[in-house]
Amino acid sequence: TSLRETEAEAKALVELAGRETQLEPILLSGAAATKPALHEIAARVRFLHIATHGYFAPETEHSAADASPSNRLWSPLGLRAAVSGFAPMALCGLALAGANRGIDALGHVPGILTAEELAGFDLSHCELAVLSACETNVGAARAGQGVQSLQAALHAAGVRTAITSLWKVDDERTREMFADFYTRIWVNKELKAQALWNAKMALRRK
Repeated sequence: TSLRETEAEAKALVELAGRETQLEPILLSGAAATKPALHEIAARVRFLHIATHGYFAPETEHSAADASPSNRLWSPLGLRAAVSGFAPMALCGLALAGANRGIDALGHVPGILTAEELAGFDLSHCELAVLSACETNVGAARAGQGVQSLQAALHAAGVRTAITSLWKVDDERTREMFADFYTRIWVNKELKAQALWNAKMALRRK
C-alpha cells in the first residue's frame, strides 16, 4: 500500500542536505525507485536513506539455518537428504518500485530487494544508512547464526553506521523524527547516536 508521507520525507531531506551540506543529493521516488537504480548509485553515496515498506517472512517459511530441517527426501537407494529452506537473508527485504507487479518470466519479483541482495551492494563509502521502514531490523536468530536481518546486510555491504527499526512505524511521525535527526547531525554537528536519541526524546515529548 502507498505510504503517504515517504515522498515528503525524502524531499525534505534532499532540501535539507542541499541547503546545509556540501552533498549533492539524489532522489529516487515513485517509478524511478527501482532496484537497478539503487544499485547504480549505492557505490558513491555517503548517506543512504530508504523510506519504504520492510518485510520479514513468517515462521512458516523455513530458514536453511534452522536446527531441524523442514522436510526430508528419500532417494531410491535409501539415502536421506535434508531440505531445510531459504537462505536466512532471503527472508527479509524492502519493497521498491514494481513490488506489486508480482513474479516476472524468470521467477523473480523485480521490486523486492532481499537482505541477501543488499549485502552484495558496494556501500564501502557509506558512513550512514537509514532504513525508514517497518520492522527492518527484525530477523531470524536461528542455529547460532545470530540475527539475519537487513541491518546485518548493510554492514556486510560496508556501511559503517546503520539505523533500522524494530517496530511498526507511523510514517508521519517517522518523517518528523528524521528531519530532526539529520538537522542535528548536519547542522548541529551532533554525534549520530546522540542525535538519534535526542530526536526520539523530542518526538516523545511532543
